[in-house]
Amino acid sequence: AERLYIEDCPKLEEVNHFFEKEGDNIIYKIPSKEFTGKVDFSGCSRINIVEMPENMQEIPDQALYTWNNVKEVRLPDTVTKIGKEAFAYCSNLEKINLPDGLAFIEGKAFSNCRKLTEILLPESLRDIKVDGFEGTGITSAEIPSECQLGEGVFSACSNLKDITIRGKDITITPY
Repeated sequence: AERLYIEDCPKLEEVNHFFEKEGDNIIYKIPSKEFTGKVDFSGCSRINIVEMPENMQEIPDQALYTWNNVKEVRLPDTVTKIGKEAFAYCSNLEKINLPDGLAFIEGKAFSNCRKLTEILLPESLRDIKVDGFEGTGITSAEIPSECQLGEGVFSACSNLKDITIRGKDITITPY
């Protein structure tokens, strides 16, 4: 893949930021597992895919909060927790892979990601906190049987047609 430096990202001060081109997409490869989520992406209008670092275990609170240009997020298989509001208000987020070892999704993690219409929740998931997917474009959800749901996990999801609890003969259809 072609390595790029994106000049329209003036706030990225560290020299160890990596960009690659994949077709028409520009991928931002976050450089280290110590990523704190405190990167200023303002002005980075050309980047639309973010790849989290290998061996990262937790996505920090507000990691990509309100970053509207991101369309896809690639998580490594090592992620076990997604922090509070990690991807909240990423209004163009369409795709994210949730790894098989993911156990916890904190409150409002995907709040108002309106273009996020499909999500595959792994069997390892144990807890989705308050408003985890509120206001998303999700059309259906299949919840692992051992997963605890916080209040309003799917509130304001106007496209949601049904929720199924895996391993149980339960389907919930919103009114």
